[in-house]
Amino acid sequence: SGVDTTFVKQIEGTEGSILIILTQPDGDWTVMQSNEKSLKITSEQIPDCLVLSQYKIMHIDAYVYTSKDHRKIVESAITQARKANCIISIDTSVPITQYEPEYVLELFSKCDIIFLNDDEASNLNKIDIHQKPIETLQNLSADLVILKQGESGSTIISKHNYGNAPAFQVKIKDTIGAGDNYAGVMLQKLCNRYSLYEASLWGSAAGSLACLGYGSLSYRYTEQDIQKIISTLKNTNGTK
Repeated sequence: SGVDTTFVKQIEGTEGSILIILTQPDGDWTVMQSNEKSLKITSEQIPDCLVLSQYKIMHIDAYVYTSKDHRKIVESAITQARKANCIISIDTSVPITQYEPEYVLELFSKCDIIFLNDDEASNLNKIDIHQKPIETLQNLSADLVILKQGESGSTIISKHNYGNAPAFQVKIKDTIGAGDNYAGVMLQKLCNRYSLYEASLWGSAAGSLACLGYGSLSYRYTEQDIQKIISTLKNTNGTK
């Protein structure tokens, strides 16, 4: 079988970037990555307040702040978004929470919505997240924390309350992009005034559908697909 490299282009004078993703039979995965050194975020690429004011939420992906070279620019973007009255959303990753938990917590303190999974939460809090997850995550400064728990669904945590959103059972090929799909769809539904539970349900369904293909782009789903998978849950519960 091998690896199809027909789409790869070599540009003379550049090192290029390569990303190798290794997927296990249960859908879990790990990454080996090397980025082109000239690819960097610059302050000129950060939209000004006028542009940001047209948006409700600015989301920060974990791999944007993994590099120390990018952190001042990320923090500058947060400042700009605050001036534009944007809500700040952020997610994280296992490596950076493991090796630089203090910085991640500092960055979290500047955000309104946090997405993370059990392993990331354990790395940050240095405790068994299965013992006191709610109380621990409520101590974070964010208004909303979404604890993603795979096949167990997710826990939606505010300062004074919490609730659960179920997972959807699918035949997993790999879980690449599941968290990104969850966050993106949930935030989009919150922007459209869905309730917190309904938005998290849509996010959970999107994350599940993302597991039906290898890689993050091999399986494309539609809004109708999300509605269909949500309807199976509601029908099971005896609701319309």
